[in-house]
Amino acid sequence: MLRGLCVPENHEDHHLPIRDSLLLALEYIERHHLFYYSMLNNKGMFYFWQNMQQMMMQGISNQISMDRINQHANKEILVRFLTSASVGVMEWWIMNKMPYSAEEIADEIWLLLERNQVQKEIV
Repeated sequence: MLRGLCVPENHEDHHLPIRDSLLLALEYIERHHLFYYSMLNNKGMFYFWQNMQQMMMQGISNQISMDRINQHANKEILVRFLTSASVGVMEWWIMNKMPYSAEEIADEIWLLLERNQVQKEIV
């Protein structure tokens, strides 16, 4: 359901720029806040976060540049770090009753990803 929303079937190569996918996911979560808030207080949320992390890891891995600031980093560790940070911010956002709009959170997460050379488009 959420995966299909973030990577629409009609999009070429089933990829969107990660910022666009992130915003779509956050807007969906925002519209269904009570469901996700309840899930975070429930063991069933593990499956959701596992899927969210897999989607984020794939997007970040495909779009991160390993030159300049990242040239000496271990890509696998860097991708996992950025994924964990992004998903952690999303969890905080849900658990704190979404004090910012989905667009604001997407912009903040994207800004942090850009600082680590995650590119807007798959190259």
